[in-house]
Amino acid sequence: MAFPPESSTTGSERVHDLPGYMGIGHFLENAVDQACLEQLSQPTSKRVRLSDDGLEELDKAELITKIRHLEAELEDVKQQLSAASAGKLKVPTEDKPISAKVACRTRNFECTSGGAAAPIAKAASGNSLSDAQAEEKVEIARKVMFRGIRKQMTWEPSCETDSATFSFSSALHSKQVFDALTNQPSDPKKTKKQLSFTVAEFEEKVALNSVRGASNWLYLTGKGVLVRWNEDDQSFTVTGSYGRGGE
Repeated sequence: MAFPPESSTTGSERVHDLPGYMGIGHFLENAVDQACLEQLSQPTSKRVRLSDDGLEELDKAELITKIRHLEAELEDVKQQLSAASAGKLKVPTEDKPISAKVACRTRNFECTSGGAAAPIAKAASGNSLSDAQAEEKVEIARKVMFRGIRKQMTWEPSCETDSATFSFSSALHSKQVFDALTNQPSDPKKTKKQLSFTVAEFEEKVALNSVRGASNWLYLTGKGVLVRWNEDDQSFTVTGSYGRGGE
């Protein structure tokens, strides 16, 4: 009985035959293209008050957030491939070609030699922005935050008990902008990295608007809204709960 000849392919070549591996690049490219299309489809009437630089910063903040989510998903796929190989095949860890392609294809980003998006770099310590510059970035961050939280406030069964939860994260220029966004004094020596607001305080001092779900009958609920600053990656996170608000 004749047996088929042994494959001459190496372990690294067989990795590429694992399900899903060849689709990672296309997945990221398509996701970034979709993010760009979403940006282009946003109503322009909501952006009338921002300058051209402001619009660019708004796009960058939202796209940085999307790219971080995509990178997390890529890492999950790599771990699944590694587990599937049972330790016999080595999954490549060099992601520069994919990262560079994502950075190049993303609108308003400059492609760097390392394949990373320049706006992710940390800002200089201290208050490096003028009051006017900080205020414009706060306005951008507030719009991104409001839109992101509202998008997450969709109907779930837990809305009946006002216990549905959301968690929104986004890149931010610096701690100076975070302090201005949360209406606290910007003092590098005395920094609060986690703040708690009542729903009323959050809507009045941070969001400057009543936060409603996409259907307009879901409301922020619970004892408070937590806002945290992450110095490591220059981002902030807002978490809280929502529901029907006792209606």
